[in-house]
Amino acid sequence: MQNIFCNNTEINVSIRKYLEKELGEYNRISFAYAIMNKKDQTKFAVISNITA
Repeated sequence: MQNIFCNNTEINVSIRKYLEKELGEYNRISFAYAIMNKKDQTKFAVISNITA
């Protein structure tokens, strides 16, 4: 199975912008969003606004 969601920067940026917009009213809340392939749990992505 092709790992589209991990390697598609456009989709990942779109999800990040949506989450930042929707969570913006909570005064810069930190978030992490995980996507996992149900058939192969080794294929996953995490989108976050947390910086190291």
